[in-house]
Amino acid sequence: MSVISRREILLGASGAAALGILAASPRRAGAAEASASESALCLSMLYPGGKGKFDADRYRDKHLPLIRGIYGDSVERIELRVAPPPAKRVQSRFPAPPAAFIAAVNIWIRRIDEYGKHTAESAQQIQSDLLKVSEITPYVQYDQMLSHTGQLRADVAVGTEVASTYYPNKDGGRWDAKYFVETYLPKVVETYGADSLLRTEVAQGRAGQNGAKAAVTASSHLFIRDRAAFDAAGRKAMALFQDTPNFTDIMGVFTFMKVHAAG
Repeated sequence: MSVISRREILLGASGAAALGILAASPRRAGAAEASASESALCLSMLYPGGKGKFDADRYRDKHLPLIRGIYGDSVERIELRVAPPPAKRVQSRFPAPPAAFIAAVNIWIRRIDEYGKHTAESAQQIQSDLLKVSEITPYVQYDQMLSHTGQLRADVAVGTEVASTYYPNKDGGRWDAKYFVETYLPKVVETYGADSLLRTEVAQGRAGQNGAKAAVTASSHLFIRDRAAFDAAGRKAMALFQDTPNFTDIMGVFTFMKVHAAG
């Protein structure tokens, strides 16, 4: 996975419209189909674990209001998810390994031209404040939503747990979007059921900043309604792993996170 510099995080957004990001692609929508207001284009930032700290409260209290004020209606939603701290191991000299990703920021872009303009005008201010949140260099890319089922994005509340799988980009790697959305995802939704799932999202990486290759080929996200029901259904869902070779040869990176801030 290639890492994109902090400078590239902030520049070049206006060029995204030229990337073909909104081209036709597989899409399976549920209740959210009724809402035409949900953006399909997202700027995603993934902060890898084991590289340093991420001040989630400062992002929530200071940085999110700052960038919301800068971008205004050009973005639909800004969402921060954070991983729980590693569990302490009893009677062990070795600490638990850090989460693969300790934080994820999703900025859902409503109007890319306005977003790019605001980014160019306020790049230094955004960068300076973001460095107060974390000195970790994140993976950054533009994602396109391929599928969403269940509740609206706006109905996902702070505190909601999210089970995510990220498929890193690799040379020659295969990830079949059509099979995942039309065949595999319905099995996942049926297995877990409405009692445990609030919403699902599937996204595909289209490009890194300034046209670089996306670090993550695709990602899937299960927003959990009831953790006990989700864990119980998970025992049945283990059988779904047998279907994995039908859509990818990439080893997915699984992580639990919780929505820490949204606005």
